[in-house]
Amino acid sequence: MPPLIAENREGSLSVRDGNHRLGALQKLNKEKCHVIIWDDRSVGNILKVIEKKSNK
Repeated sequence: MPPLIAENREGSLSVRDGNHRLGALQKLNKEKCHVIIWDDRSVGNILKVIEKKSNK
């Protein structure tokens, strides 16, 4: 399955490609999948959102 593509928007991830795949994964109760994350400002912003999500 291709990875989801998400954009970091103000510290929150927004799925830009793969909404139907995400819905299917949720129906299957999958907790993990491959995601490509982009942020136009910096890699540091991506690292912050990943750390925030992994601490939950």
